[in-house]
Amino acid sequence: MFILNLLLAKESRSMYQNFDFAEDIISVSDLKIRANSAIEDVVVGHATKVVTRRGRPAAVIVSLEEYQRLKRFETEASKPTEEVIQVIRGSL
Repeated sequence: MFILNLLLAKESRSMYQNFDFAEDIISVSDLKIRANSAIEDVVVGHATKVVTRRGRPAAVIVSLEEYQRLKRFETEASKPTEEVIQVIRGSL
């Protein structure tokens, strides 16, 4: 499990669009209490958790598999466009 820091931006509300408020967003204080359950959701349930601090998004918890996938896409993004398209098609 890796925690990826998010940039706090004016568009922080739009970052919530793709998350189910009841399950995917958790405050730091709730995470301290329910860390095991949150990690279980991420690892087993393939969920993504947005961790908030003082009501604003501060970090994201994703599975190791998802983190590695994101890093691979980041690396591939530096390649010529045609190679990137082949990588994306291969991962679908």
